[in-house]
Amino acid sequence: RWIVAYLLQHTRHHIVCLVRDPAKLELPASLRGAASRRLRLIVGSVEDVDRYAQVAKECDVCIIGHTSWGGQDAHRVNVHGVASVLGHLSKRAQVVYFSSPSLLTTSGDNAIIKKSPLPTHGHGAGGSYLSTKSEALQRLLHEEQLQSRLTVLSPTLVLGS
Repeated sequence: RWIVAYLLQHTRHHIVCLVRDPAKLELPASLRGAASRRLRLIVGSVEDVDRYAQVAKECDVCIIGHTSWGGQDAHRVNVHGVASVLGHLSKRAQVVYFSSPSLLTTSGDNAIIKKSPLPTHGHGAGGSYLSTKSEALQRLLHEEQLQSRLTVLSPTLVLGS
């Protein structure tokens, strides 16, 4: 919600937002006018390709901020979902991908992604979250056609929801 609010407040772009639950996109009253003119919501998930495929082909910038925090759907959402969205973008679209700072390394070996073992921050869900975010990031970084259009963000602190 904070990304949408920022874009509505600081840009003139038209925004198309794929959301699972539109009720969670509570915008301040001061932005509702701009939202009514410039914001289009598509209700669904990254798995609902038929809902977003056409608009993805037309977008100039795609911000990939969705995630599964772990569990059975982590690979499907964090790896296949990212690949699906990218597969439907135009070859000119800029891509902003939200990764995880837990994947960054300072090992000095010119690698930016940690090798195994990845930190798990507990049991189960944390491990699948990080391993799938790592796999998705590695795939993105090895996609030659994407290199000049890709921005990877690894926020260490996110305020809001």
